[in-house]
Formats: sequence, C-alpha cells, structure tokens
Amino acid sequence: MPRHATSGALDKLRTDSYPVFESIRRRVLKTALLLLLAMPTVAQPTSVAGRAGSQVDSLLEASAQAGGPGHVVRVIRDGVVVYDRSTGLADVARGTPLTADTPVYLASLGKTMTATTVLRLAERGTLDLDASVRQLLPGLPEAYDPVTIRSMLTHTSGIVDHDGLLAGEPGELTNEIVAALVAAQDSLLFAPGTDVSYSNAAYVLLSLAVERATGQPFADVLADEIFEPLGMTSASVVDDRGSEGAGRAVGYSVTSEGVETDDHRSFTTGAGGIYASMEDLTAWDAGIDRLLSPASRRLMWTVPELPPGWRTPYGMGWLVECAPRGPLAGLGYVASTGSLAGFRTFLQRFESPRLTVLVLSNGGDWLPPFGIADLFLTREWTPTDGAGC
Repeated sequence: MPRHATSGALDKLRTDSYPVFESIRRRVLKTALLLLLAMPTVAQPTSVAGRAGSQVDSLLEASAQAGGPGHVVRVIRDGVVVYDRSTGLADVARGTPLTADTPVYLASLGKTMTATTVLRLAERGTLDLDASVRQLLPGLPEAYDPVTIRSMLTHTSGIVDHDGLLAGEPGELTNEIVAALVAAQDSLLFAPGTDVSYSNAAYVLLSLAVERATGQPFADVLADEIFEPLGMTSASVVDDRGSEGAGRAVGYSVTSEGVETDDHRSFTTGAGGIYASMEDLTAWDAGIDRLLSPASRRLMWTVPELPPGWRTPYGMGWLVECAPRGPLAGLGYVASTGSLAGFRTFLQRFESPRLTVLVLSNGGDWLPPFGIADLFLTREWTPTDGAGC
C-alpha cells in the first residue's frame, strides 16, 4: 500500500526510534561525502561555492534519467543564491520541464508552515498554546483533555499517527477520515509531555483547530498568514483533487522497468497538503524572520524538555539538530524533510553562518541532502551553543 499523509520512510523511522534514524542519517551522510569528494576535480572553479556546485552537478547528473522526473536544488548563502540547478521533467507524459517555478508537493515540509501559522495566531491571542485541543475540537474523546496545542506541535501529545490505523486501501485520504480514525481511539499512546512519537494526525487536527479558532478554511488562513505576506505566488493548499491546479509536478517512481506514475492521494491539511515551487521556498526561507517575533522563533526552534533519559529532535514543525561530525561538527541547524509517493523535499537552515539548502524532487529519489551543506561551508565559523548543540 502506498504511504498516505506525509510521514514518509524517514518520518516513520523517527516515529519508531530517533537513534535509528540518526544512525542511518549519519551513514548516508558519510557515504554521500565519500562519493562527492571522490568525484573528478578537473577544471573545477576555484571558489568554494564553485567547487561545491560542480560536485552537486555531478551528483545530479549521476541520478538523472533521460525523459524522467528530476530535482530542483538551490543553496543560499547570506541571502545570495550560490547554487541553482533544475533537472528532469515535471510531467513526463507532457514533456514539461521541472523548474524553479514548478509547484511540487511538499509533504511533511509543510508542517513548518503550519507551525508558523499557529504561532502567529498565538501571538495575537487567537490560539492558546497551552489550551486543551478539546476546547476547539470537543468531539474528541475525553482522554484527549490533557493534550495541548503545544504538545501537538512538538509530537509529544501521545496522539497516534493515523498511518497505523488505516486498513486496506482507503483511497484518497481526507481530514474527515483522519478525524474519524482519531476520534475512535479512547486512549493516548502516553501522557502528553512524557515521550515523543511523530504524529501526522496531530497536525491534521491542528489545521482543524485553526479553522475553528479563525472561522476560516485552513487554505485561506495559510494564504493570509504565509503565502501572501511573503509573495509565495505559486503556493497553494490542496484539500481535494480539484484544487491541485495546472502546471504542478507529477510524482513518479523510477524502477528497473522504467518510470511509473506515483502521485499522492492524500488531501489532508496541516500535516502536508501544500504545493510550492523553489521560488516559493526561497521566499519562505527569507521571510520566516519577518513573520514571527524573536521569542516565537526561539520557541519554534527549541526542543521541549522530556523526563530524564528521553530525547526528542523535534521543535515545533522542525527538526532541531546539531551536525554530528565532519567539517560542520558542533554546528546547529533546523531542518524539515517530506516524503510521500514520488515526492521528496528538504530544507536545511543554518543561522550562523547563514546558509540554506533546498531540494525538491518528483522522482522518489533522495539525493544525500544532509551532505550538501558540508560542501558549501568552510571552517570559517566558530562552534556556538546553537540550536540542538
């Protein structure tokens, strides 16, 4: 059965065991760097960005398939784009190129925008982070009384992920289906704030809570709070098949037998449900600081305290981590990944030095994205007590 909602393979690993995810990620990073550093260096530019760009070019070319889906990769240093490359097709049947202007399904990367929207509403007093979710969604079981908006944002609510509740092929997944599945559960996985378990269902419920608090459809709220203020002109919320819009990327899987359509069937909001282009994500990265107060940004990018012996990589909608080894060891960053059907998305953001790596793919193929920043940053920085360190 294809994966539904926006957890993806990496998200599932994080749900089950963060140490396992960390171990796999480090192995992928090590392998990626070895491959990249082993690539030919003949006639490469002399600048750091030029040399790094040539290595990423080689990686993209190695993964490319003629007439198949592709990638859009952008690296931004101190507000300046230092690497920008698009490969492959957005729509194989039509022969449409995949470009920086093509809307791609973001999957779980959309949680960063959901969390930011909730925090903007909290700043204005429209939402209370420490209120019970049942104040806004009273149809949930009484067992959900201790679940707060804050715990839902940080995956410490104890709300089960709906992936494990789906039986057979449910067809197109909607908010109504997820809400019914969650409402049928008469208990939580654990007491809120005592453990961590990745929950797409919690983010779907957050979008419903936002609708109840504002009296507007979630799509309209995101447009008002995120898309329009930042000029994200291609971004949209997709909550049914008819709202996908023209010109979007189609999802694919590349197998030994060729290219097969592998488009998403999830029309939930909050956990995903957003299409955006590379240009939109560039505006998103540049504009986050303008959308939230410094206090709210710190809150979003800080992991919650858990009982002794427990650790979480999640802030509010973001991974909050520290580079474990290699040239960036000890440097903190925030990141988000998305994986659903043939779509893979990635955002990694370093605050000091300021660098962002963005990757969009519609071919079911993960580049080794955690290795890209290592190529573009040198040892000019000084380790600090950054996020996650």
